Amino acid sequence: MAGVLAQYAPLPLTLCFLVDLVLVGLGIVGVRAVAEPVRRPETVRLRPPKITVPAEIRGVFTRAAIAGFAGFAVLGLFTAVSPAFLGTVLHDTNHAVTGAVVLSVFIASTIGQSLSMVFDEWLALTVGCASLIAGMILVGASLPVRSLAMLIGGAVIAGVGQGMSFRAGLGSVTSASPPDKRGEITSSYFVMLYVGIAIPVIGEGAAAMAFGLIGSGMVFAALVAILAAVVLLLLVRSAREHAPA
Repeated sequence: MAGVLAQYAPLPLTLCFLVDLVLVGLGIVGVRAVAEPVRRPETVRLRPPKITVPAEIRGVFTRAAIAGFAGFAVLGLFTAVSPAFLGTVLHDTNHAVTGAVVLSVFIASTIGQSLSMVFDEWLALTVGCASLIAGMILVGASLPVRSLAMLIGGAVIAGVGQGMSFRAGLGSVTSASPPDKRGEITSSYFVMLYVGIAIPVIGEGAAAMAFGLIGSGMVFAALVAILAAVVLLLLVRSAREHAPA
């Protein structure tokens, strides 16, 4: 929507934000209309939760956090770098096309999250990481050959993998967490995810300025694929350790 408004509507630098504010307002109304599912404390203390992971679930947390980090790095890559790739490599500056490329990743992620409910958490995390690897191979290959079709194909496959690994990882972390520590542990998980959506993309931007967009993009895709492969190895090792003798 933002790309279409910026490309074809008046006030290209303003209108998309006004529309966003309207949507946020509708979201606030919707949240206020939902009944509160828990009892509110009389005194609310606003403080950052502790970043903590108990020793007994660190294996589960590590696998989920690495996969989530890799998947959110993919989201950050497409939202931040795809406009530069389309503009400087493919010479396509249409904002609607840029928006469509980013949209393809998020729609695929939504589909992946839905698909993850069909499988158990171990299998969903495995399939998600394998999809991340396949998607990153396509994305990395699309850069030197300057192929928009390969880029979008890689985006869709990686997006499905991100959605599956994210939801499966979150489910495995929350189910393994002690009830009285679930909030703290879940917060720690999301800290890892949002570090993944920010820091690697900043590094990618710096590398693109120093070494070029194509080379740095290929390295970025390879690193994400390696992280997903590490999770696959950890999952296989965990399955062997818990297999009946």
